[in-house]
Amino acid sequence: EYERMIARQQLEKGSKQNNNNAEGTEKTDSPAEMNAPTMSAATNKTQRWSSLLKLASWTPDSQKNSLTDEDRHVIIKNELSHMAFEPYCTHSKKGSPFESNCLDMLQEKPKADAVANFIFWLANLDTFTQQLFIMERIRACKRLTEITRSHNTAHFRGYVMPFICKDNDIGNQMKDIRICKHSFMRLLRIGGDIMRTLQNHVNNGTTPTKKMNNLEPYWRKRYNEIIKPPLDLFFQQRLFPLTAAHPKLSGVYELDSDWSKRKVYGFYCNAIGYEVKTDAGGKTKLEDIEGFPPSEKREACSWRTFLRYWTKEHPNLRVRSKPKGDGGNSNNNGSGGGGGTRGKKRKAVTTLDVSDPQRLPPLDVYW
Repeated sequence: EYERMIARQQLEKGSKQNNNNAEGTEKTDSPAEMNAPTMSAATNKTQRWSSLLKLASWTPDSQKNSLTDEDRHVIIKNELSHMAFEPYCTHSKKGSPFESNCLDMLQEKPKADAVANFIFWLANLDTFTQQLFIMERIRACKRLTEITRSHNTAHFRGYVMPFICKDNDIGNQMKDIRICKHSFMRLLRIGGDIMRTLQNHVNNGTTPTKKMNNLEPYWRKRYNEIIKPPLDLFFQQRLFPLTAAHPKLSGVYELDSDWSKRKVYGFYCNAIGYEVKTDAGGKTKLEDIEGFPPSEKREACSWRTFLRYWTKEHPNLRVRSKPKGDGGNSNNNGSGGGGGTRGKKRKAVTTLDVSDPQRLPPLDVYW
């Protein structure tokens, strides 16, 4: 299939030339046009192999499943055939052509298959790993340039041809093949900005910053490893034994009406070695309990974090509402210095009673 594809491209080129000669409209190229590089599909706007083959992490599954591995290999070989038949390499920045093409060896099918296998393997890697591989090849080329003391850095063939092959004969032939930087960039579809950035990392001895999309944030990691385990232990071992099942709702547990969530938070802090105090401004402060065993002490969370944990992890745990008629004081018999009337709300006087002169206000109030 690869040989038929190459033959078809050669026939198309020959047929175009014959048509131009037959019509007598053969175009005479100017010197500028003759020296201009031939653009191919691989030299257009740089698109990574992972995006072209629909293997990127952001590609929807429907698009990934639309291509098989065989289809992806065919796409890679088509791109390699364009590179192999270029008459010369092209400077990635200035656009000036060189005398030779470093990728003309890809016209041989076994070598093109070996390079296609490597490109398919590279496209399945994440971006950070691909950047590390490219930096390693840049570093190797830099060492080779220093050893050979080459001054032709623009077209210096110092990059090893990447390939994956099981045939020892093909492997022995390709392990000594070197290509220039611009062919290396075209082969792996690397843009000029990315190449300069990776070269700066190699010169400065640094590594690219890995994106944190797939990594757990620090605050979440701290919560899951330090804050959440003591909360789980407190609720399971100390708080749930104090609850009772709801008489009507299944799966709902209630604390006694004497409790409140604020009181439970103080109980939690005391269990891990802290005492809750409130300053004059109403802010909560945690102070260490003297004599508390250091081995049992844990880091306490804030009041807001405690409420969020309760709402998320134990939504069926409630505090029983107080019975109706209880105004906050259990002594309702009128004894104890008027304790029974403290909880009752006095009725507001809306009319003036004139039957009792003693209850009338002084006259000067009206004036």
